[in-house]
Amino acid sequence: MGVRTAGCGPRAVPELPRSARPRRRVRLIPTRLISADQLGLSRDIQALCSERDGLILVAGPRLSGKSTLISALVDLINRTRADYLITLESEIKFLHENRKAIVSQREVRSEPEVMLTSARAALRENPDVLVIDDLRTPELIGLALDAADSGHLVIGSVTAHTTSAAIARLIDTTPFERQTQVALALSETLRGAVAQVLLRKSGGGRVAARELLFNTPSVASLIAEGKISQLPVAIDSGRKYGMVPMNDALIAFVQSGAVDAREAYRKAFDRGAFLEQLRREASTPRLWNASPDPCYRSIRSAIAVSRKSITCSSVIASTGMPSATGRSSLRTRLPRSRLTSATTRGDALTCPGAGR
Repeated sequence: MGVRTAGCGPRAVPELPRSARPRRRVRLIPTRLISADQLGLSRDIQALCSERDGLILVAGPRLSGKSTLISALVDLINRTRADYLITLESEIKFLHENRKAIVSQREVRSEPEVMLTSARAALRENPDVLVIDDLRTPELIGLALDAADSGHLVIGSVTAHTTSAAIARLIDTTPFERQTQVALALSETLRGAVAQVLLRKSGGGRVAARELLFNTPSVASLIAEGKISQLPVAIDSGRKYGMVPMNDALIAFVQSGAVDAREAYRKAFDRGAFLEQLRREASTPRLWNASPDPCYRSIRSAIAVSRKSITCSSVIASTGMPSATGRSSLRTRLPRSRLTSATTRGDALTCPGAGR
């Protein structure tokens, strides 16, 4: 059974399991797509769609808009390239009509084995571009890497907060004896990775902050050697190549006034580095040192506690387990009230009046 509604594309209506009364579930799919420009994708991110082969990763936590971002990339390819494109999606959320390219969308809502079978069947059709909704099994990851190496452009999503975490997850998902092989394949086939998080805007609505990584020779070398933990440093030093660290994107929204500092702090992956960078890049000394804003006062307090925590950690590391006298001195140097009111660990940053 299929339906068509004004403004929405055709949609098969699945029948639910039998019960006392027959029922059907209807879900409308919009035909109006959000373009790459409307989504605010930078030219560097859009340039990834011009790649003829290789692997492009789209990362983000759950409910961070990964499907919308992939849909914008598919729409850009559909408008600019005369290619054959196949998408394998667990749930079709946007309908793409053929424009310059031929787009075949396929919904695979079953087990990972079915997704793997569908991906193998799709590759037998020799598509120019293959989109895989979620790279979550070792077999699917291996298939995507083989396809990227054999001349296809593969776009895959990974549930991870950062680009480096997405790469680490692909490697860690595979069995230990194959991790070196997967790391080498990633270093050769990866073209770029985009990670995004959604933030609440100060005036209402949401905005996406995006991290961008390119597979430069230095990045490829780190991936091949398994030094994934050093990728954030490579992203920081790769700004001249167009790379964008996540903290840069978050702080840009804070400085423009679009996003509150508390919201950006909650979404930051490395919160300690975020606080230090926000302090360094404050627009004026008055804003940081003398601003009456309670959020900035709380951030200043958090950084002060962070520095004392580092000092005490150094003492413990150098002397081993502290004695009773040492533990007493540590408690004296780090008052409990300050540790509970502002901290740079995984807890949310609390500001006076945050619940207003």
